[in-house]
Amino acid sequence: MLSPPDRELLVWRALGQKQEGFVYDSLVVADVSGDTLSIPDTVTTVSGYVVFYSAAASLSHEWAAVYDPEYSFTKVAQRRIGQAWHIDILQGQIGSLGVSLAPLTDSTALLVTAGGRIRCEVINPTGIVDETPDLATSGFAVSALRPDGISGYWVAWTSGEEAVLVSRRPQFGKWLPPDSLTADYVPPSPYQITNSIAISEDSSSRPAVAWMAYGQSGTEYIYVAWPTPTGWTRGEQLPGSASGGAPQLTRDENGDIWIGWWKYFEGIIWTHSYSAAIPGQPTINVSSGQPLLQWSLSTPSPGTWWAVMRSIGSGPFERVARLEAGDDTLMSWADTTTPSGSPLRYAIRRECRDVRYQVTSASVTWEPRGDKLILSVTGRNPADSAIDAEIIGAERGELRLTLYDPLGRLVAAQSAVAGGTGRDVVSFSLVGTLHSGLYFLRARSTDGRLSPTVKIAVVH
Repeated sequence: MLSPPDRELLVWRALGQKQEGFVYDSLVVADVSGDTLSIPDTVTTVSGYVVFYSAAASLSHEWAAVYDPEYSFTKVAQRRIGQAWHIDILQGQIGSLGVSLAPLTDSTALLVTAGGRIRCEVINPTGIVDETPDLATSGFAVSALRPDGISGYWVAWTSGEEAVLVSRRPQFGKWLPPDSLTADYVPPSPYQITNSIAISEDSSSRPAVAWMAYGQSGTEYIYVAWPTPTGWTRGEQLPGSASGGAPQLTRDENGDIWIGWWKYFEGIIWTHSYSAAIPGQPTINVSSGQPLLQWSLSTPSPGTWWAVMRSIGSGPFERVARLEAGDDTLMSWADTTTPSGSPLRYAIRRECRDVRYQVTSASVTWEPRGDKLILSVTGRNPADSAIDAEIIGAERGELRLTLYDPLGRLVAAQSAVAGGTGRDVVSFSLVGTLHSGLYFLRARSTDGRLSPTVKIAVVH
């Protein structure tokens, strides 16, 4: 049930209480504190089997609503916390196909009901105020109210045809004109939507929507419509959802949809979405002396989230940034918190709460820049034909290697391209006019920084 962040409540129906020879269901609420459940409190009893009920709470008030199938009315209860429940009755099939409650202010609540039409009432301490006009003059089912993240609410309902209607109500405004959602129904045929409809519980600016529908075959499937910046996608059939119903869904911080549903003879089943894109190995440039990472995704994946993983020296990788992908496959990030004096390794990870679907790219190493380049020779020295020169600290661009004899005369030079990672290895040729003897090698980066000279022994 919807309640403030520092309050957690449960609502459920209790079966089969016998009173004066009749069997009644009860609507029950209880507070949750840590691992402790308060003494359950019976709100009201209902004749017959309870199907549609809802509850909500603010800091000082609680509300509950339940449809009574025997007498065809909805009981609406409210109270200030610690006081007795006050019951009002909504007559005339109101709530026969769904009820939903949500706190509007600390002392008022919204009630949306389905039963021939989609109605909205405001419950205040003095009674129930019917908002006009109705959300819809006909309505087959209604979802739970869900927050929109800015003190308003979303709700969805069906008309019994192939479309789902979704509307939003600002906290102190009127319901906005609804959006109509449909799906790529498989196989194509006239479809009807049942009374199973849900919108995601993530308080986002636009929720995901799921509903159950069946065609001429009579087999029920669940369809899901994804939110976009301007609306929703066409609904797509959820794999494995045949003969499933009662979907409930939410979106996590990565934009992935988690959905669970009931499947006959099998129980509760759940699944989640994830991005199919794969991150490429990042490249590193230098921006204001700090590493600027760039990488590409294998396919466009707007709205998905990617983590920059960093390792200091030989330490473990840790997440240092989260970035949302746009319409392009190219992504970039500048590290403005680089520790000084240590090599850094970077990799890109696809974010997913289910670690089985996290994918991490190959890593790349960045060496910190100093006032001078660091030059060393790897492999054989003395050498006869070539040496491998390792240069630390060069920015991306031209890298110039020069060789001098003991008198300071230039005897050989070679150009290469620094990759920008801070570590480059260049094979420097010693063949040609060089004689055996002692020489001195120096490196110069594109920004003019020089390395100290390194002695090279040439033996032919």
